[in-house]
Amino acid sequence: MGTPRGGGVADAGPGAVAADDAAALGRDAGAVARADAGEVCALGTTRVCYPADPATVGRGACHAGTEACAPNGEFARWGGTCTGFVGPGVEDCGAARTGNGLDDDCDGTVDEGCCTATMYTRSTGFTASGSSICCDADHTATAVVDCGDGDDHWASPSGTACGTAFEGDGNHGGPCVQITCTGLVCPG
Repeated sequence: MGTPRGGGVADAGPGAVAADDAAALGRDAGAVARADAGEVCALGTTRVCYPADPATVGRGACHAGTEACAPNGEFARWGGTCTGFVGPGVEDCGAARTGNGLDDDCDGTVDEGCCTATMYTRSTGFTASGSSICCDADHTATAVVDCGDGDDHWASPSGTACGTAFEGDGNHGGPCVQITCTGLVCPG
């Protein structure tokens, strides 16, 4: 079995597909697939195909597919349809806007353009009674903790994103509130 005209991958028998997409495709896979489509072939054989930018095959979600040799009139010919290949697409950030953990556009970076989840803490430090601290816009305070000194002080949530430190008349330390915030950080 030889290499097809145009530099394609040699037929390896019915159902055979090369193990390493990038190595099997070699040079400009898109040009090979276009040049060889319609060429006479051995009925029932398959070959690796990737009708997208060959620099992206094997990167991220991108992978080669197979093209089958099918009956076409008096001869069997390559069909020109590459089944099962996945080429570069748009990054899928999903409903949660945090991505799907894949490099959908096959550029070597996972979920670029998607939001990332964040968690951080903030504290007033020792402060005056009634002092508040808040999370960034669109973030939520998931915990409000009294971090004051002395024995007559407390902390309370203020709405969904803030905490307020208070002290009573008998406090001989300093009121303090610490909040834990969660939310998304989105590009742009």
